[in-house]
Amino acid sequence: MKWTITHGGADQFIFTVPGWLKGKLEPNGTGIRQAVESETDDGKIRWVIETQKLQQQEYFLTALSTLELPAEEAFRFQSLSSNRLRSWKKGFVTNLLKSHRMIRSS
Repeated sequence: MKWTITHGGADQFIFTVPGWLKGKLEPNGTGIRQAVESETDDGKIRWVIETQKLQQQEYFLTALSTLELPAEEAFRFQSLSSNRLRSWKKGFVTNLLKSHRMIRSS
């Protein structure tokens, strides 16, 4: 995931994933202070990533997972979504998140 920060800075990045990924993601990014996973009222998983320093211009984050391949040999994903970011300074942040709907094995 890549966020572009157009004004000010941000030190908190929030995104949600489908509920079946609960406990199965390992977020990786520069200067992560803490990564907190919680369940939303509608069963999705919300991640709050807090960085040690205020990020300026852009922030890039990966989330790794090792999953067993389902019998149909495909993982189906709902679109991942990013929530508005909180910042210690005022700023506008645009999430340029692009997600794959399906990943197939070869």
